[in-house]
Amino acid sequence: MATWDQLAALRPGAALRYRDEEFVIERTIRFEEGDCVWFEHRLSSDGTGRSLWLEIPADPDDAVIAYDSSEMLD
Repeated sequence: MATWDQLAALRPGAALRYRDEEFVIERTIRFEEGDCVWFEHRLSSDGTGRSLWLEIPADPDDAVIAYDSSEMLD
């Protein structure tokens, strides 16, 4: 399991594994609000064609969130 510092240091091109599936970070969005900075990474899998978003919160005590944007559509 990665630490918050390791997750916060991820950038496009980095490879990672989530739930036994390999992904590459396709793009990163950096958000800033005052002193608060957090990241969202778009992950893609060449093996399955699946895409996920990985949200790295500004506060290391907050949960890291991974979600599939297609599941959010009605």
